[in-house]
Amino acid sequence: MKRERLHFQPSPKGNPVKASLLVVAFLCMSAWASAQVADYAFSQSNGTYAAITGATVFSSGWDDNVATYNIPSGTFTFNGTAYNYVKVNSNGYVTFGTTTSSTTSYTPISSTTGYAGAISAFGIDLDDGTSSSLVATQSGGEVIIQWINARRRNGDALNWQIRLNQTTGSINIIYGSCTATNSTSYTSQVGLRGSSNSDFNNRASTTNWSATTAGSSNSSTVTSKNTIMPASGLTYTWLPPKDIGPTALVLPTAAACFTNAEPVSVTIKNFGNTSLNFTTSPVTVSANVTGAATALLSGTINTGTLAAGNTVNVPMSANLDMSAGGVYNFALSTNMSGDTDPGNDNASDSRTSAAPTGVTATSSVATVCAGSTVNLFSSGNSTFTESVISQNFNGTSTPAGWNKVNSSTGGTTANADWTLRSDGYTYSTTTFHSNDNSRFYMSNSDAQGSRGTTNASLTSPVFSLVGMTAASLTFTTITETTMERKAGTFKYPPTEVHGPRYRVTRAQRAQLSLLHRRPSP
Repeated sequence: MKRERLHFQPSPKGNPVKASLLVVAFLCMSAWASAQVADYAFSQSNGTYAAITGATVFSSGWDDNVATYNIPSGTFTFNGTAYNYVKVNSNGYVTFGTTTSSTTSYTPISSTTGYAGAISAFGIDLDDGTSSSLVATQSGGEVIIQWINARRRNGDALNWQIRLNQTTGSINIIYGSCTATNSTSYTSQVGLRGSSNSDFNNRASTTNWSATTAGSSNSSTVTSKNTIMPASGLTYTWLPPKDIGPTALVLPTAAACFTNAEPVSVTIKNFGNTSLNFTTSPVTVSANVTGAATALLSGTINTGTLAAGNTVNVPMSANLDMSAGGVYNFALSTNMSGDTDPGNDNASDSRTSAAPTGVTATSSVATVCAGSTVNLFSSGNSTFTESVISQNFNGTSTPAGWNKVNSSTGGTTANADWTLRSDGYTYSTTTFHSNDNSRFYMSNSDAQGSRGTTNASLTSPVFSLVGMTAASLTFTTITETTMERKAGTFKYPPTEVHGPRYRVTRAQRAQLSLLHRRPSP
């Protein structure tokens, strides 16, 4: 068994550090991607087909052909990755990524070819007629690819567009006039495919393009013949997954003298891969308060947009009475229609209001005349605990301020880097779970390969410990292939524990570093 050393190496000074860090080092991991086209939301509508003029991708003679259309400006995000080009296959579909589809591939969704994704409007063996062409353009924030008078067999005149919205990431397939004279039934693949054919979101029907159902397999098809064709204006729409969740309690601040009317505000983050429009997808944020007071506060954001990976603060509609001493527990949550990942819809935090003890008051004078004033002087003691840094790694990217460095050598060094994984991640025949069934960080020296040296670190932002009398760090780690789970607590002044070490320096500034090192065998 390969063995490794895993330790924190912080340098704090005098402030309570309560870091909820789930950091996991395994010898068995592999790549994982959160984006899935299976999570895209499908809808259907009837509209008007508006033909476009644009740059010619193929003119006549384009039977079995592939060409690249470079997007004039900006990118289109598909399945979590931004592309500045699409690859157009004359057989009714487009693909993404550097791998090109075969010119004679007529089943883009079930195909095992390793392109990064596909959008198929009429995936079948197509050719051109005397007035056929294929054009593309960018207009109003949309990338539009249009097939003109394509045909399955002689007598066909099939027209449609694939429209890619660069702002929302939505995909529209709009059918124009589609006519045929041949009464023979042919089947086409219609829908989306991800980076493999196990990730699909397609349509199926043998009788009616306006009454399709979700495909049961990646090879599901829609039938076409002279009496079964899509009506002009029929529109299929796929919307990318929406994912929003709370990340922090902004107000009240952690260190404050609380009043009977404290504003409460919560930070929420767009964990998805495309911008959110709150006008069409409003979000309600709730703060359920227990402990020293009981209250249910909420706030709604229903205007504006939030770019992928960005955050916004949402104020609650009412203030909170925090005049009583004690601990106030905040259970934070978000509610948005169509949120595809409820696993990050909840967070928690707390604030402590410590009432002064041993208070005494003295007067500036011994006697007070009626109608006059007197100054009173008081003193007392108050202590409270403050959380300086806390991170649960439940997001889909490296948290703000944290820094990853991978200095590993030999083998596939990228596999040794600290990588966010979802609970239930499987490598080989083993499935891994975090202590609270949420996301976690992993470093995989086994996947790096033999004769490699692992040296990867994950470091927190710098934080101050000035003026505090005690500090502690709590964490959970899982090490080696035995999946042995350990929970530990670090305290200031430092105490040596097995494995990780917690150090104090004179810098009065602290960082937490998770180091994964393994020498070459």
